[in-house]
Amino acid sequence: MKLASLLALALLVVAPQVHADSVTRHVPADYPTIQQALNASGFGDIVLVAPGTYFENLVMSSQHDGVQLLSESGPEVTTIDAGQLDRVVRCSNVGAQTQIVGFTLINGRAEPFTPNNIGGGLSLYQADLRIQNNIIRDNLAEAAGGLYINFSSPTLLGNVIRDNEALGSGGGIYCDHYSNPRLERNIIARNRSGHYGGGVTIWETSSPQLINNTIVSNNASLDGGGVYVTRSSHPELTGNIIADSQGNGMYLADASSSVSMGCNDVWGNSPANYAGLPDGTGINGNISADPRFCNLANLDLRIDESSPCAPSNSPPGCGLIGALDVGCGATAVEPVTWGGIKARYGEAITKGTAANTPH
Repeated sequence: MKLASLLALALLVVAPQVHADSVTRHVPADYPTIQQALNASGFGDIVLVAPGTYFENLVMSSQHDGVQLLSESGPEVTTIDAGQLDRVVRCSNVGAQTQIVGFTLINGRAEPFTPNNIGGGLSLYQADLRIQNNIIRDNLAEAAGGLYINFSSPTLLGNVIRDNEALGSGGGIYCDHYSNPRLERNIIARNRSGHYGGGVTIWETSSPQLINNTIVSNNASLDGGGVYVTRSSHPELTGNIIADSQGNGMYLADASSSVSMGCNDVWGNSPANYAGLPDGTGINGNISADPRFCNLANLDLRIDESSPCAPSNSPPGCGLIGALDVGCGATAVEPVTWGGIKARYGEAITKGTAANTPH
């Protein structure tokens, strides 16, 4: 089963917030490109994109505040391909009612060794939007291969962020400069960095909340393969799996930063699960045990019914640990697809009505 379908097991689709005077603009039926539809839209409008591959480098700025960019049929069939010409999406000065939902964002490139070198997949500046049920993969940058979050507090829910690369730091996600995003039920997998933070880099007075994410098989050449924390940053991690990282699982780089942890499974990271901070195993519900993924090699990150991260087996008060629930074992699990989720929630998406430089 593909990861986009797997995340549907855990994800509640958020229906568009429809205003009385809002307009739904269809791509390509009404506008040949996504950018043209965005530029014609205002607060509360919906840009609804049909299945297909769109070779674009999108810009969303203050004129697009409150616009909801939605795919009709989900990320497995709706791709925005940057063609390695620029980032996939640059987003600035938008608020929480702005949305990007249901796309694969691929082949972004923030050109290394140039001023435009950060955030290969998405680059956010003063952007507090919702980014949900997207696949962000195979993007490259000097820093922040997948997603750069700068002076921003977005909500990231149910995304797959995988196989991105940063020549410097932040292979998957890079939180910078007073950024306080909410990262919930995301898969952050197989991202690579040449310096720090293979999966998630938390930098420069940032305090994100990481809730029920699966952060697995990420690699940092220097340190912080799973999560890297530095420069007066104070993240909260609750209910996450941090596993199979190269370059330590959790790394705290300095005394000015701290990490609050509860109900996490930090396991199988090399050379250690924790570095720069005390081993949290056995404290506040934190464990260190094999999550028992259904098939890690094929990136099926659902868990076996015997997993210590399953709600019935996790420490008291923890519930599910990680992004995905039980999907294998003696008990059969019914697959849930994007179409099934849309039907369950009234098909609202298809209808559209219901200055430190990173290193």
